[in-house]
Amino acid sequence: MRKLAKIILFLIVAFVIFSLIGFIFLSLKGKSLVVSQMENILKPKVEIGAIKLNFPHTVEMDELKIEGFLQTKQLLIEPSLIAFLSGNVGFSKIVLVDPVVTLQRNANGDFNFNNLLKEKKGESKPVIIGEIIVDNGTVNFIDKKIKSDGFVSVIRKLDLKISNPLSPRFRVSAEVQGTDKEKPGLFSADGWISWLKKDMDTNIKLSNLDGAYFSPYFQSFLSEQKLKSANVSSQIDLTAKNNEIDGKCHLNIDNIVYEEQQQGGESKEISIPGLISSVLGGGDSQEKTNQITLDLPIKGTLIPFKINLVKITGSIFTEMLKNTIATEPEALPQKFESIGDKFKSIGKSFENIFKEEKVAPVETPSQ
Repeated sequence: MRKLAKIILFLIVAFVIFSLIGFIFLSLKGKSLVVSQMENILKPKVEIGAIKLNFPHTVEMDELKIEGFLQTKQLLIEPSLIAFLSGNVGFSKIVLVDPVVTLQRNANGDFNFNNLLKEKKGESKPVIIGEIIVDNGTVNFIDKKIKSDGFVSVIRKLDLKISNPLSPRFRVSAEVQGTDKEKPGLFSADGWISWLKKDMDTNIKLSNLDGAYFSPYFQSFLSEQKLKSANVSSQIDLTAKNNEIDGKCHLNIDNIVYEEQQQGGESKEISIPGLISSVLGGGDSQEKTNQITLDLPIKGTLIPFKINLVKITGSIFTEMLKNTIATEPEALPQKFESIGDKFKSIGKSFENIFKEEKVAPVETPSQ
């Protein structure tokens, strides 16, 4: 019994001494050491306001800055003893408090984070992270592909939690700022992914997004006329089993108001805009509804991630048929002829949109 007590006392004393040595080392040399190590990995300049060791083994960095990419009020890191003993680099938990991330996309479609890490010769050890937490984050996205001088999107009040790298579970919520800063859109998502089994169950919600402000991203889906106002809401449920994605998307766009159209302008060839107008407006490009509601299937693969756009196109076509058949019988021949003309360019339009944005490649079903 006395031996056990002595062993426990020895461990406590050793832990206290180790913590004291770590505290003194981090206070004297830790800041410069961490900065130099981070700059060996990252291309941008790194700055740290202060660094210290908190009980029992959490490293706290205040005012961390990665030039042109990240600035955070506080970064908390808990090293993983298991990963260290196995010869890997690992962290039990990483917490970012009030981070501000700046994402940029240039005219060629390249993101700034693609040029964040330095190139290293040989194989590098994997970094294992047990849990990542973001508390009250902000993301400023500057998109020069959409607008030459940079289209700015702001995501604020970002709360994120991701755990378990092999079968990650995640939860995220944020506000998406539009023209009116007092009326942001709301975004949330939660679910899990199993990389080994290639299974997934995810729910994504978006409500009250300022469609007029973000119209450069989806204007072509509504009309050639400029949007004055629109509210976008969506519910997406994604599941995957044995790598096959089977999901559904409920999309609702209401309060649609267009800017006054100038007289004498040439009409453009109708592709997706005309298609959507036909779904809800009876086929006449001048008849515009103030609401669009679509239920779309989502099919594809998890690894690599691909979405089958043919299924989405087919679903829109079905809605067009329902709308057409509901009109006056004498107008049916003209309606069907109009639909056929519009669908000549629908496949190409979808392909071009997603190819340019590099969102999801088109997967053509086997014949």
